[in-house]
Formats: sequence, structure tokens, C-alpha cells
Amino acid sequence: MATATWQCAANGRYWIDVLVGSLQVSLMIDTGLVDPEQRVGIELEPHLFDELEQNGKLSGRALRIRKDAGGHSSPLFCAAVDASLTAPKTSQPLGTSIRIHVARGVAGVPSRVGLAFFHKLPGCRVVWDCPAKTWSISVT
Repeated sequence: MATATWQCAANGRYWIDVLVGSLQVSLMIDTGLVDPEQRVGIELEPHLFDELEQNGKLSGRALRIRKDAGGHSSPLFCAAVDASLTAPKTSQPLGTSIRIHVARGVAGVPSRVGLAFFHKLPGCRVVWDCPAKTWSISVT
């Protein structure tokens, strides 16, 4: 079992490192980023989504409707991509690569990872250590 640990950022946010298509990306943990269909697990800043699309790393692009916490609807472009958790500092893959949908986010909002990503990781175990302010992920 491989385990990686990330320290909480000074602003209180937790981040993980993920290889999304061909891009190594730090993603902010967002437990509010949920998808009832369990397909969209990552929301990328527009320039990253566009780069993956231009490099042919995305497939099955589709338009979906997003509802925010206030009940407002807006269009959301999504597509499938291969992604794998990577170790901090070394960027070495941890566990297996998964196929997950990514959404094209909004400019100015950091790239984020939501619950569907963790649900799809085989053998994934997430541990918060609140006193130490760390977030650890173990995968088999």
C-alpha cells in the first residue's frame, strides 16, 4: 500500500497532486464538489481544460448543466480523461490510473477535486489528521 501526505496550506486549504491527462496539477480538495452521477470528479481552470483538449487528452466532450448552492444553473463543459494520484514532491504515480470526467471551471477559481475522484480510486483510504493539519491518502 502506497501512502502520500499533504500538509494544510497556510490559508487552511488542502491540496493533492494529480496527473490529469498529460498535466501535473495541484488540486484543491473540495468536499462540496459533488456529482449525483459520480462522473465529474475534477474541475479544472479553463486554460488547463483547454490545453488538455488541444493535446487530444479529452474524449466524450459534453455539455451539462451545473446547479450551484444558490440553485442557479449554468452550462458546464465536461469530458473524460485519465488521471492518477501522484506523490508530493516526486510526482511519482500512486496506485492505478482511473478514467474520470473533468469539468471546465470558471476563471479565477482554483482547480479542484471532488468526491467522485476518491470514490473511483481502487483501494483508496483517506485520513484527515486535524491536530497535525495533514491529509493522507493510501491506495492499494
